[in-house]
Amino acid sequence: MIITAVSFIFMGVLLFLAGALVSEISGRLFGARLESFDSFIMAGIVLSTVYAEIFSLFSGVSACALAILAIVCLVTGLVLRKQIAGRIRAFAAGDGRYHFILLLILIAVVASIASLEPMDYDTYLYHGQAIKWIENYGSVKGLANLHPRFGYNSAYMCFQALFSFSFLGRSLHHSNGFIVLFMLFYALSDNFIIAKRKPDTTDLLKASMIFYVIYTLDSISSSGTDIFPMLALLYIFSKWIGVYKSGSEDKAAQYGLLCMLSVFCVTVKLSIAPVILLSVLPVVLLARKKELKKLWGFVITAVFIGLPYLIRNIILSGYLLYPMEKFDLLNVDWKVPAERAFTDRIEIEMYAKGLIGFELKSYPIRVWVQSWYRELLLVPRILLFVSGVLIAYFLIKLLSVLAVSFGKKNSGHSVSGNRELADERMFISGVALVSYIYWFLMAPNMRYGIVNLLLISSLVIGFYFNARSMRAFMVFLLVCDLMVFSEKADIVKTQTNLIYPEDYRRFECVETWYNTPKGNRVTVYVPAEGDQSGVDVFPEAPVADPEHEMLRGESLKDGFMPIPQ
Repeated sequence: MIITAVSFIFMGVLLFLAGALVSEISGRLFGARLESFDSFIMAGIVLSTVYAEIFSLFSGVSACALAILAIVCLVTGLVLRKQIAGRIRAFAAGDGRYHFILLLILIAVVASIASLEPMDYDTYLYHGQAIKWIENYGSVKGLANLHPRFGYNSAYMCFQALFSFSFLGRSLHHSNGFIVLFMLFYALSDNFIIAKRKPDTTDLLKASMIFYVIYTLDSISSSGTDIFPMLALLYIFSKWIGVYKSGSEDKAAQYGLLCMLSVFCVTVKLSIAPVILLSVLPVVLLARKKELKKLWGFVITAVFIGLPYLIRNIILSGYLLYPMEKFDLLNVDWKVPAERAFTDRIEIEMYAKGLIGFELKSYPIRVWVQSWYRELLLVPRILLFVSGVLIAYFLIKLLSVLAVSFGKKNSGHSVSGNRELADERMFISGVALVSYIYWFLMAPNMRYGIVNLLLISSLVIGFYFNARSMRAFMVFLLVCDLMVFSEKADIVKTQTNLIYPEDYRRFECVETWYNTPKGNRVTVYVPAEGDQSGVDVFPEAPVADPEHEMLRGESLKDGFMPIPQ
């Protein structure tokens, strides 16, 4: 636990300094510097992750990568010491004592949970080993041939490899714990539960963050890739509303920065791709003001964020977006066969829709929705019903506004004064609705999709209902918190070490061999039974199939390729 707590402090300082560098660059390029403490940390997460992705294109992400980042952050701290000191003083000047006590409590609680043995099934299916590949070799050509899940590229895995401290002898699994610590501090740092008599929409989103943390309590100690993008989705909308309410004259630039975070989040989790639609608003605002320099600056920044992710996709699987086999733009020797990518994609969709044991193909919604619903637990069912009713309310309101606007247009009246139609609330809620529909139709897994239910519910209630309704919704979420926590209460009883976090589980494994072009053999391990593996043995995959794939060169870093059949 102590090691985990110390790592949280180290990561916090490093990411804050990295965020200060981003703020300075942003101020020079876009005239918009980061203002809040949380914005510095979030910007640091983005910068360090993109850096780790780029580093992985050339080498393993371990001690050298972290040392270079630390030196850059140290130099940043020295050069910008006055600005950084000013930000820290401004943050501490308000509720400094409360923030200190809150942070102390959160570090103790979250470090205890993050130090538990990783519990997620997928951590032992592929997350742990995928991170080990990044630590040791970086981006490996055709790695998805060894195991399709290794092709599920998430930028967040590079972040985890960067801060796993594997060079100390073992890979730590505290990254999700740090994200939870950061997001809880953001949600609770303004006293919204204790002091506010009139909650607003951002408070509902922060309450939703707390619910999601409790909902994923047993995943905090694991190496999954869901927690960050789901909490970041709520964070983006929360900050967006803050800009919208502030009435800032330069809100287009502030929105643009949030859109850069949106682009980054998509590189972490493709299932939240609709959040990119938020970028429509700053593009329109900047175009109207003819601030083309800023607009192109944001476009270049988005490319800088997204390009390493796309390159890693191509290296790992041969596809621009794996396992979407239709994005087949390149002819490289390590490309996963299209039929295998198709099978992998359909399997994931069917699993998310509860179609286990069905023939591998796409099914209409009428076939899978009932089996999917039967698998839901009580709280997700309740939230699904509540969000469905609120979506219906929003659609009725939207249609009524459109009808009024259309009527005015036909009667010759100007619609420029129709404030409600032009209101950004409609736009924000519409993007959240598209995200909800996209999740539901593509892969409606509640592990991450429950955030879409919370998001649309919070926005509709916050935008179109009164303060009393918002308080009622917060009480409702508190009840849901208690219901979910009661199901996970055994975590509190789980024992952990005082100094070191619990290690990954260990599984018995056996050796298998892959042939090289020169006829040599390289060892790859597989589980003796089942499909799970720890990180104590490397490399390991759930299944080995030397008859269908082989090494591209004489070592593992050369990657894998399918054998022509």
